[in-house]
Amino acid sequence: MESYLRSTDPVLAPYTTIPNLLQKWANEDPNRLACIIYNKGNLQKTITYGELYNKSVSLAKGLVRYGIQQGDVVGVGGNNTAEFLICIFAIQMTRAKPLHLTFHMKDGSDLKRMMQLVGNCKMIMFDPGEGDRHLKIVRNFMSIDPQNGQVTQCEIPDLKLAVLHSPPTEAVERFTLQDLYNDGNDVHLPQIDPDDTAAILSTSGSTGFPKAVEFSHYSILLNGYNIHYLLQTESFDKTELVYFNGRPFYWMGGYPHWEIVTGGTRITQSNSFAPTSASAGTNYVIEILQKERPFCASFGTPMLQHILHRQDIHIKIRSVMTGSQPVPSTCLDGLGKIFDSLAVAYGATELGFGAGQIYTASSILSQKYLGVVPLSGVDLKVVDHNGLIVKSQASGEVYIRTPVRFQGYVNNEEKTKNVIMPCGWYKTDDYAYINADNSLVVSGRISDVMEISGAKVAPFVIEVAMKKHKDVKDVVVFPIKHPLTDNDIPCASVLTWKGTDVTEDELQNFTRDTMKIDEEVKMLEDAYIPKYILFLEDLPVTGTGKTDRKATIKLSVPLIDISNDVFRNTRRKIY
Repeated sequence: MESYLRSTDPVLAPYTTIPNLLQKWANEDPNRLACIIYNKGNLQKTITYGELYNKSVSLAKGLVRYGIQQGDVVGVGGNNTAEFLICIFAIQMTRAKPLHLTFHMKDGSDLKRMMQLVGNCKMIMFDPGEGDRHLKIVRNFMSIDPQNGQVTQCEIPDLKLAVLHSPPTEAVERFTLQDLYNDGNDVHLPQIDPDDTAAILSTSGSTGFPKAVEFSHYSILLNGYNIHYLLQTESFDKTELVYFNGRPFYWMGGYPHWEIVTGGTRITQSNSFAPTSASAGTNYVIEILQKERPFCASFGTPMLQHILHRQDIHIKIRSVMTGSQPVPSTCLDGLGKIFDSLAVAYGATELGFGAGQIYTASSILSQKYLGVVPLSGVDLKVVDHNGLIVKSQASGEVYIRTPVRFQGYVNNEEKTKNVIMPCGWYKTDDYAYINADNSLVVSGRISDVMEISGAKVAPFVIEVAMKKHKDVKDVVVFPIKHPLTDNDIPCASVLTWKGTDVTEDELQNFTRDTMKIDEEVKMLEDAYIPKYILFLEDLPVTGTGKTDRKATIKLSVPLIDISNDVFRNTRRKIY
């Protein structure tokens, strides 16, 4: 049997636009809360559907009066705020393109690079940030007239106006959204098409600089319906449509898909990356969950695992969704305790959610990682290095084809050619197999896969084992080529919890025991036990908060000297 899966379920997403649905919810229940925003566990702001729609229309009229029109690009950046939502919906109403921007680099290089890549960015709207941090970042590459927001000097030639979501704490710049709102009847908004661009999002950058991807209204709604299905909120009463998702609006995993489709209430965090540690971040999330009691929630797999290890949670969530990386079956330990069902979602920024599977207490498992099946209208196949389908249960690369095809990266033809295959297939770079239950089980990325003595080993498999050690906070496993055999030698860069002192030998022995490699196949230790382990004081992260594998490897490789069978340093501060 070949490694090919296809869903014949009908695609239910309506062919309409995001503002049309926003207007529908505002008319049906204007006082319904659209979003509840917390800052470090404290309630910061709420906004109703009526307020959200009316302010979006008012801002859209102001943008049109200013001169924003179809095809223009308008940048929106900052934390999760009500104003962020108002901005993106207002831009959509003008038929311009909302470009979602991040403020992660102190010098603003991520902002500048993305605006330069996409081009035609006429305006940027952003929140000033805590202590005016975002405003200070922007000043690194532009000068702004404090009274009218005009950009007087900038490295982005098309950029003419900078607008703050709200007044800054101390800075002199005072031009805000309030100065753009227009409630007059003399401005008419254009008709919007479902195939218009609704968002330009950036990829995570875990394998290099982020790339830009355009999404139409219809593709956004298709993602929303897939989340709606996976969370089983189709069967919820309207009063039960309360959903926690703390991830950023500018990220595919945090974009307001679900609330636009359902008209439900989203609970979120203004900045999920603000906590000083994963433990502190988990504390804030648990506080919010216990205050708001959502009926459904979405967590990245690391956060879900942190929550599952806590003993002080006294809530029950009806349905939880997780994803963003291979999901170990141990995540099902929360079934019946913290949640009634767990949905595993699989996808990518380039195509949204393409596969998923719902697990309940009756689910029978026979593998280490949780599998997924194609969502409505999706085809999946696993192929070899020649692009040919492999036999069932053989590993290879995942190709996926969705109802709304990925058209390519914005202004990046070279990268686009590398991932779009004939007949609409998207080349994921994910390493996986289809198991006996006809589920796709993903174990890592092709570009990470190590080849050792003829065996192909995904670093993720080793990382999962090493992360089970109580002293290990995070780990990146990577290969270094042997100078004689050209074999990959597995190595690891480890971040330990503060105050712990696990050694290389101890961690190697622990990994060996955890992997349960039999004495009869002891040679497999060459493939599964890192020969060299570096203990780093920090690991770099991408703009979306994921560990930056590429940067970690780049920093680690020079510390290892295979020729002398030694490495130069076991503790090194990255930053």
